[in-house]
Amino acid sequence: MAQINYALDGTDNLLMPLPPEKTAAEDMDIYVRFMRHMRCIPTSRRILRILSAIQFTADMLDCSDAHVGKVLVNLGLRAPRKAFPASFLSYADTALKHSGWDVAGPNAALEELRLFWSRYQDDDHDDLSCSHDGAANVQGGASGSTGYPLLDLMMSA
Repeated sequence: MAQINYALDGTDNLLMPLPPEKTAAEDMDIYVRFMRHMRCIPTSRRILRILSAIQFTADMLDCSDAHVGKVLVNLGLRAPRKAFPASFLSYADTALKHSGWDVAGPNAALEELRLFWSRYQDDDHDDLSCSHDGAANVQGGASGSTGYPLLDLMMSA
């Protein structure tokens, strides 16, 4: 599957998802709303744009942020950990603790995302077994967390 590469701050790469070929209509709806909202966000920081678009898509389709993130990863989205909601990171970390043969184990797309994260490691995330603050997208219980993921990311810049 071909993917689109974007430079992130000159150091990391970002792989955007491609439209689903033969999947459920829900996957196409998630993809279309996500990509449409990515163009409307008035910020140059791609990490914020991805996080905002995932949360917007989840709100518009009345489903969880983790589900939208999972569908987009299955469609090829590869981005730093900061670009994903805390609920998706919790799901991903739990799945990645299991082997691929376990019932709760990761699928191939999640394994590729783990490899992407290990290749383009964030400064804040040296390993995948970090704890998650329930409401915030800031891991490890960072002080000064507002409970709003986008606000936390903007304040950290």
